[in-house]
Amino acid sequence: MKILRIVIVVMLLGAGVRAAFGQGESANRPATAAAKSEAQVTPELAILDTDIGDDIDDAFALGLLLRSPEIKLLGITVTYGDTELRARLTDRYLEGARAREIPVAVGRATPQSNVFSQAAYARRERAHSHPDAVRFLLDQINAHPGQITLIGIGPMVNVKDAIARAPDTFRKLKRVVMMGGSVSRGYDTATSTNRSGTSLAPPTAPRRCWHPGCRCS
Repeated sequence: MKILRIVIVVMLLGAGVRAAFGQGESANRPATAAAKSEAQVTPELAILDTDIGDDIDDAFALGLLLRSPEIKLLGITVTYGDTELRARLTDRYLEGARAREIPVAVGRATPQSNVFSQAAYARRERAHSHPDAVRFLLDQINAHPGQITLIGIGPMVNVKDAIARAPDTFRKLKRVVMMGGSVSRGYDTATSTNRSGTSLAPPTAPRRCWHPGCRCS
């Protein structure tokens, strides 16, 4: 189910870009005109915030983003658990995808209750330092005000920390597309069977994202 939600998130983002530039009408135009119009489309700037390395879903999401011409991925911020090891996994993934130029930034380490199933894959990548995820996110927002879509598919620790550090800067995002789970009601772990993985973040993180004034979905 989480994989399906991630695919829908990325598809909606791509569809929004196409709609904004009127590509929905390209089928009614000659093929040469449609090709020229597509060539003129400016890709949507995006940052992916992910806890890649547990289930396969986030790896699929990253692969889809890398193959989407409608999106220019400015960077990847990793969140939750052993974030340095997640960053090494992401480095190795990007190397295999021939996209090593995309920056990878590291959020703060947190306790982790689930299994990091791809830890062995990650450890085969050499350890090295990575930039701070929150600083990277805020710097990119300041460099491209009103232009960046933040795609949040992991526990929103980095989102919470960015809002706490610089709420005015966070408002400059174009929008936030997130798998935020239950925003207003929350979860009762004794009875909730369909608990969203992103709700593993502090429970106020999804809720706070709606308050700074940026467009969320």
